Amino acid sequence: MKKESEKVERTETEDEKRVEEAMLVIVENQLKENNPADTRVTLDRLMAMGESRKNALQYIAIVLSDEVFEMMKDNVVFNEQRYIEKLKALPELPEA
Repeated sequence: MKKESEKVERTETEDEKRVEEAMLVIVENQLKENNPADTRVTLDRLMAMGESRKNALQYIAIVLSDEVFEMMKDNVVFNEQRYIEKLKALPELPEA
């Protein structure tokens, strides 16, 4: 029988995976809609630097997750300019 803490850990991992998948879907939608255009520019730039498409998308999804966290933490709307600045800083990741 599993301990309660093991169940919570498993659930958190599943939740994290769902959030990551959702962020990747949003990034793919940004690319399809070319909105913001900086998402495509960032993807192309990271791939030109030698990152695989998968890794480049993950970098962008991390930045998007960070922006969503800022929105929730500060109870503010999406700040596209801040998001774009974080994209331009990649592959350097936002500070936690």
